[in-house]
Amino acid sequence: MGAQWRGRHLSAVLFDLDGTLLDTVADIALALNRAMAGHGCRPLAESEVSRMIGRGAPILIERAAAAQGLELDEANQDILVERFFHYYGELEKSNDDRAQPYPGAVASLRALHDAGVRSAVVTNNQQRFADALLNRLGLASWVDIVVGGDTCARRTPDPQPLQIRRPPAAA
Repeated sequence: MGAQWRGRHLSAVLFDLDGTLLDTVADIALALNRAMAGHGCRPLAESEVSRMIGRGAPILIERAAAAQGLELDEANQDILVERFFHYYGELEKSNDDRAQPYPGAVASLRALHDAGVRSAVVTNNQQRFADALLNRLGLASWVDIVVGGDTCARRTPDPQPLQIRRPPAAA
């Protein structure tokens, strides 16, 4: 019969990445603070940044700027987003990132896989960062599909990222 949820056959489970499967707030806060420092902003505590996370880097930058009383025009917004991506990517390249799976995340993904249930990560994080994190933390083999925030015209919570169909990776 396979896995079931509320009496119905379960064929796939979709997960968010940041704050759901992985604790990435320390890395996001560090990259954000480095990006914002060039605009004379004070460093934000991880607890402040944690409340700002959601809906992708552009919204994170907007929220951080608003918390600092900083008004951004579109050009400066774009610059800060690119700086954020730069610093976030540098953490991974230099192995300075501190992202870790939440307790139970690995076991849950493995259990779903063993039950024949496909799993996907649908995130507003950029595809390259999501793939790198899942690979580094040993979760990639348990995830069938990753949909990054930069692979769709619209980000979650819009349903468009949930509608992407990709063939399973070759074994």
